[in-house]
Amino acid sequence: MAPRKLTASQIPTLEEGTHTDASGAVIRVLPSGKRSWSFMYRINRQRRRMSLGQYPQVSLADARAEVSAAKVSLAKGIDPQQGKDEIAASETVGQGLDLYRDLHLANLKSGKNVELVLRRLLEPHAKLPIIQVTEKDLVSILNKLRREKKSVALKRYKTNITGFFNWCHGVQHLIEVNPAANLSLTITEKKYKPRKRALTNDELASVMKAANGLAYPYREALLTLIYTGQRKSEVLGMRWSDLEQSTWTQSDNKAGREHKVHLADQLQDLYLHMPRHLSGLMFTTNGTSQVWFGTKLKEKLDLASGVVDWTFHDLRRTFGTRLAEMRASEDIIGRCLNHSPQSITGRTYIASDRRDEKIELWEMWANHLEEIQKETSTGPDAVPLRSA
Repeated sequence: MAPRKLTASQIPTLEEGTHTDASGAVIRVLPSGKRSWSFMYRINRQRRRMSLGQYPQVSLADARAEVSAAKVSLAKGIDPQQGKDEIAASETVGQGLDLYRDLHLANLKSGKNVELVLRRLLEPHAKLPIIQVTEKDLVSILNKLRREKKSVALKRYKTNITGFFNWCHGVQHLIEVNPAANLSLTITEKKYKPRKRALTNDELASVMKAANGLAYPYREALLTLIYTGQRKSEVLGMRWSDLEQSTWTQSDNKAGREHKVHLADQLQDLYLHMPRHLSGLMFTTNGTSQVWFGTKLKEKLDLASGVVDWTFHDLRRTFGTRLAEMRASEDIIGRCLNHSPQSITGRTYIASDRRDEKIELWEMWANHLEEIQKETSTGPDAVPLRSA
């Protein structure tokens, strides 16, 4: 469908997202309400983006005029941005990430998670022109992660950063010099060793007690993580529209397939008291972006619970390990974790998702969590989610 012709009166009322005028001018509306113009074009088999400026400083008529002039240059085989280094310099890291999301990450199964990681890592440089980012800046970011003892994830983070700047340099030509080109020569990674840590019942009860002392929405998000056994990124990205009674339907996850998660009564009771934001996000402090479980939160939990040497992903391993000790079926545990069946029979000849059995297992886990909290209770702060 061809782009519709926008009107000047429509521009201030456009909803969040990208809108294309019939002229080819594109206006992007950010969650903050800011609006910016751009023009996408191809030259020498490369797709490029030309920034036209911010609305309302640049009107619809101004944007159309810029696009018209750019098309004249293109018809002559001339890049409309030739000799305009100041335009490239005006592209900030944040704007570059917007482009990367729309033109590249949107096509990847892991795109949303990569975007979240990049925005968190590059936040200190978000308003800095991409052309001013140096290799020293990127090394500083990764060294900070090493000091925070995140060496295991360092290789993945470096890959995310390198991929972004390679794209800015080689695909969009937003920068002349790629600051990530030699990162592999300046960063030493530790060899990855799979973790085997699963919390004991006493440790899990202590972490849950500490979780109950957190403020909204961290308390609710962490308890959801514990009760469901799902991945951290999937829990933190939950939306109210994904919930229907006792079922949370994941349509966007690491496995790339729909996954229905049963929500125990304890979680449903918890959600009744949570505010609802226009964005639809369940776990947010500003109404527009989801929260993140960072180092400070983890340190606070360690101090309050007395449990150390664990990660948020270990809670997922704890879910599987303790249920296996309770003689739950390994196949059903795997299905609850949204893992692919390992046997040919399971992958090819069993079409059922074993829904009833999964619900039974999640209920078994919820009851177990209630029991271990009662067993380790030493005061009013350890009262389980549901009153007896």
